Amino acid sequence: MKKEWVDEDVMQKKTDAGYINVSSPELTALDLLFYMGSIGLNRITTILKELSSEIKASELIKTAKRYPQTAAIQRLGYLLDKELNYQRLAEALGKVLKGKKLFPVLLSNVKNKGNESSVDEEWKVIKNIEIESDL
Repeated sequence: MKKEWVDEDVMQKKTDAGYINVSSPELTALDLLFYMGSIGLNRITTILKELSSEIKASELIKTAKRYPQTAAIQRLGYLLDKELNYQRLAEALGKVLKGKKLFPVLLSNVKNKGNESSVDEEWKVIKNIEIESDL
């Protein structure tokens, strides 16, 4: 779906057929939250649990600084912090967002998911869905 890729966010993986380009774990995590409509938040949370061991906080900071969608950074930070308890990764995203003017965003962009009055003040995320991971 993307037309342009930043070289630092692309890795080469060896396969039986040769090398292929894949997005870094950090970019994958952010893209999951940006393109979440067809995946679903519960499935994304499950993927993040598995992917988190591959994500490096220092690389997450660099990738998030280049990432154009602040809402995806907010959602990822919220999930890493409040739902998955990966504090080190959440703190990395907090550094990227520090000093930025944040606007409240829905955790799930699917309409009518639930109560829209619960705003997390740190991430400015409106928790409008209960997360149920598959793991």
